[in-house]
Amino acid sequence: MAIGSFTLALLLAAADPAAAPENSMPAPAEQPAPADAPAAVAQPAPSPAEQPAAPTPAKAQAPTLTKMPVLLRFVEAAYPEPAKLAGLEGEVVLQLIIDKDGKVQDAKVKTAAGHGFDEAALAAAWQFLFSPAEIDGVPASVGIEYRTAFKLRVEPPSTLVANFVGQVIDEESGEVLVGASIFLPDVELGSDTDASGSFAVASVPAGAHPVRIVAFGHEQLVTTVNVDASYQTSVKYRLSRQARTKYESRVVARRLREEVQRKPLALNTAPEVSRYQLTRRDIELTAGSLEDISRVVTSLPGVVGDADLLATFFVRGGGEDEVTFYLDGVPLSNPYHLGGFTTLFNPELIREVSFFAGGQPAPYRSSLSGILDVGYLSGSPDRHEAMVDLSANTAKLLVAGPTPVEGLSLLLSARRSYFELYFILLKQLGIVGSHYVAPDIGEYEAKATYRSGKHTVELGVLQADDGLAFVSTTGESTLIPFDGTLRQKNDLSMLRLSWDFARSKELRFSSRLGLIRDSSTTERSGPQQADLTSTLLSSADTQMLDLVWRLDADWNSHANNHVRVGVDVDWWRQTFSGHVEDTRAAPRWVLLPIADYQRGSLDINPRLQRADVGLYAEDEWKDLLPGLTPRVGLRCDAPGGTSPMLNPRLAVSYQLFAPTVLKAAFGTYFRSTRNPLEIDTTYGNPKLTPERSTQYILGLEQLLPLKSVLKVEGYYKALRDLIVNPDDPAVVAQGVTFTNDGSGWAYGADALLLHRGEHLGLGLSYGYLRTERTNPLNTLHQQTYAPAQDQTHTLGASADYSIGDSWVLALKYQFHTGRPTTALGFALLQRDGQPTYVPIVGPGGALNADRLTPTHDLSARVEWWYRRPEWRMTVYAELLNALNEKSVYVYSYDKGDPAHGIAPTQGSFNHLPIRPFLGVRGEY
Repeated sequence: MAIGSFTLALLLAAADPAAAPENSMPAPAEQPAPADAPAAVAQPAPSPAEQPAAPTPAKAQAPTLTKMPVLLRFVEAAYPEPAKLAGLEGEVVLQLIIDKDGKVQDAKVKTAAGHGFDEAALAAAWQFLFSPAEIDGVPASVGIEYRTAFKLRVEPPSTLVANFVGQVIDEESGEVLVGASIFLPDVELGSDTDASGSFAVASVPAGAHPVRIVAFGHEQLVTTVNVDASYQTSVKYRLSRQARTKYESRVVARRLREEVQRKPLALNTAPEVSRYQLTRRDIELTAGSLEDISRVVTSLPGVVGDADLLATFFVRGGGEDEVTFYLDGVPLSNPYHLGGFTTLFNPELIREVSFFAGGQPAPYRSSLSGILDVGYLSGSPDRHEAMVDLSANTAKLLVAGPTPVEGLSLLLSARRSYFELYFILLKQLGIVGSHYVAPDIGEYEAKATYRSGKHTVELGVLQADDGLAFVSTTGESTLIPFDGTLRQKNDLSMLRLSWDFARSKELRFSSRLGLIRDSSTTERSGPQQADLTSTLLSSADTQMLDLVWRLDADWNSHANNHVRVGVDVDWWRQTFSGHVEDTRAAPRWVLLPIADYQRGSLDINPRLQRADVGLYAEDEWKDLLPGLTPRVGLRCDAPGGTSPMLNPRLAVSYQLFAPTVLKAAFGTYFRSTRNPLEIDTTYGNPKLTPERSTQYILGLEQLLPLKSVLKVEGYYKALRDLIVNPDDPAVVAQGVTFTNDGSGWAYGADALLLHRGEHLGLGLSYGYLRTERTNPLNTLHQQTYAPAQDQTHTLGASADYSIGDSWVLALKYQFHTGRPTTALGFALLQRDGQPTYVPIVGPGGALNADRLTPTHDLSARVEWWYRRPEWRMTVYAELLNALNEKSVYVYSYDKGDPAHGIAPTQGSFNHLPIRPFLGVRGEY
């Protein structure tokens, strides 16, 4: 079947075809034709400048073409079957006369190709329909020239995956543009739009590519697009009409922050599992996300978090510290502000996010649970832009654009919080009491991008800081239930340098260099005494220096074969000095109420310096057998101080039917600890080896009617070499602290159903999980039990609806069963001659035997857009926890009254109540 198109090339004659003056007009810029299947592909005609000018009568003024004809109906030319069987290709040049009603009045062959090509081109051309051309403002007949090329496709259409799709429309009228040409010059791929203005380009390599869009009678648009090799990248291009009679081409850059649409639904035939892609628009449309990508991730199946309070989350039964975060390809050891209050990713800078809930491919550093890979925007090389956003708790500013240096662009951004104002509003509304904590956070980003030929070099600098100071006294009702003082401050500086080189469309190189300096200070004191003194409970001063470098090569050695190889090095140095709580005998993996455990404290001062080296190779062979695509990877990692480890990765996809893909994956992963107490030379064990995980995943992806897709996966994780410690202080006193004797497992199933209509988007996710951990060092408590992150059932539902171009409504509901928690008992003892209640963890030895209450959360969002040609404004409002559910986050106990025999009383730290969230954003 011919999947062809054409490009309107050159205007030859105007007015009456019988006696028309030779009034030639310039053609749009030359467009290389894509190498499609048997197709009719337009080739541009020579420039009018190359044709001799016809004389004009001295006393007669030549008529002026004031409106070009625009193709409204395109009919594909059928590829002649005899020519196809014979492997013949050809090109036909036609001369068409279009009458004043836009119909083809006459069609003749100017340059013949024979073999049935001439007849096929004529048969299709007779069915074309155009908008009428105008001469001196009056509809008139014109003559035009077409070139239609018939080319044989190298591969069957079924083997190509269209991963770059979109639509081209007229900016003024909103009508679709038929026959517009989209071309990616660096990889020599392209397509033309069909009758609906849509296009699809197949097998575009992953990465950033320049794009040129040309449509007859419109300004040429030059921009860039970031394409993922596995999922579809969808765009919508708006072309402005040419304003001059001569129809000169003019380059117009797209907006840096163009209206990013959610990923369109498409069948992912790539051999990868548990992967989800998100954009900035997903953050904006996820009600209750509080401008944080981590809180959006918690709405995915297999992911559980308390997004109402913290940005940390658990993936498929793993701990909150088992997810590896990336920023522009550089891993972060500390991606959070204030230990988990929010991430340091500025939502206004996010270009795209890849999240793996498991089975991450070999190029990624090992992670026991998941990967969150965030890519930031770069400055536009052609247009100055700006954005200001004022929300209920942060102010954001972004400016970007070109510089006087050819190919160099800059981007500057800042985000600063003012939570104190937000909490003042909540206090006035009676939502919170008089005492609350209002942290301050800030992020400041500068990025320079230099593009020259096949090279792209970027230098990014990030400065992130945060702080918190909170004082509470006995008897006060606060959001943080403890008596005393809490002070915390963190400062992170990050430098990123990247280089990308497209040697050819088959071979690409990239390199990333990251330097991170992270320092933090934390201090917590007990309640103030009568003599105005207080007890220092814990304090810590941490300094981390991390140098990361990696080099990657991508080689398309064959049309269906993709090879990736690379090396990564991570050198890091950590210094820590602090007065920390002695948790060497505290049971692992438990959720305990907030209470005074009277564990005592330790003065530690570890100094650690290590270099982790990894090598990887990965080979993906598409359609090795019909419908079968395997991906085989191997990492050889040598974490500092340990022996090299081989970590194989295998994934395979099989397209059972056109809308059905089966998948499977296997891999081994590890994680090294950087916990100061665990690696302290005096109280810990600096010889701890990495924790290990083996993952097995089976999946199904199914396209459904009505623009819907279903994704179902089952998984099993075997965990070994987990770090554990005794639960008996007497054993700790004998010198046993931290070892790699722990083990565990997790299994479950995740399901995600999505619908993406023209105006309506729906999502439904469900996760089932069972997980256990075993600590053979436990002697006072059970050795096997469910960890705190065990969530049997999670459910999420979301919907968004667009009303015209101005209004968007969005809803999100989340449910998860309560986390396992450990009960406390209390014993009345004499300490320093005073009666004191001492907590007993898990009376009878039961750990995590109880559960918190289930969590319900419903949030709503509404947006109003006002658009102008050069700028736009968005006003948005959210209602968080609209049901005013007060789910328990953690239980807490006061100190009771030992002198009168009154035991400590249980209270609870609940999720935040119903509250508003407002904002306004302007973009130029």
